Amino acid sequence: MKKKVLDIIGMIIISLVILIFSFIIGANEKALRILPISIMLFIAILYLIMRKIILKQKIVIKNKIDIFVLLFMCSTLLPCVFKTYCTFQGTVEFILKYFFVYSIYLVVRNTVDSKNKVNALIAVTILSSLIIAILAIDIQHKQYFSWLIGKLDTIFTKSRHSRNLWIPKHCCSLFFFLHLFGYKPNTEFK
Repeated sequence: MKKKVLDIIGMIIISLVILIFSFIIGANEKALRILPISIMLFIAILYLIMRKIILKQKIVIKNKIDIFVLLFMCSTLLPCVFKTYCTFQGTVEFILKYFFVYSIYLVVRNTVDSKNKVNALIAVTILSSLIIAILAIDIQHKQYFSWLIGKLDTIFTKSRHSRNLWIPKHCCSLFFFLHLFGYKPNTEFK
C-alpha cells in the first residue's frame, strides 16, 4: 500500500516536470528558470528521502552505471572547488540544473517499473506537446490565448513565432513527429 502511494506521488512529480518544463525550455532567456528548477529539485529530493525512509530500499546506487552517473554529477562541482568558473552565479545555476536532472533520473528509475506507467508518461508527453502546438498555432493566427502565454512568460519574436521549443521551425516538426509517431506500443518493457 505504501509503495503504491509513493509510486502515485512519483508519477505526479514526473508528470509535472514534463508539463512545466515543456513550456520553460527555450522560453524567455531573461526569465528566472532557476526558480522552477530549484522548487522541483526540492520536491524530488523530498520524495526520494520519503521513499528511502518508508520503503527502506536503495535509491541512489543500484548498479555500476549509477556509480558513474553519480561521479559525473559530482564532477560538476569541480569549477567551484578549483575556482575555475567564469561567473559564480552561472556555475551555481549549472550545478542546480544538473542535480535537478539527476534527481529526476532517480525519481524515474525508482518509480517507473511497469509498461502502464511508461504508457501514462508517454500520454502526458503527447498531451504537453499538443498544448504547445495549440499555443504556437494561436500565436501565429488569432492570439486567443495571449493572456496565458503572457502568464507563462514565453516571449514572441518579431516574426510572431513561439520561441518555446522551436527557434528553428524544423525543430517543431521533428518534436511532433517523434511524439506522435515515435512511440511503438508493442515494445517490451524490461
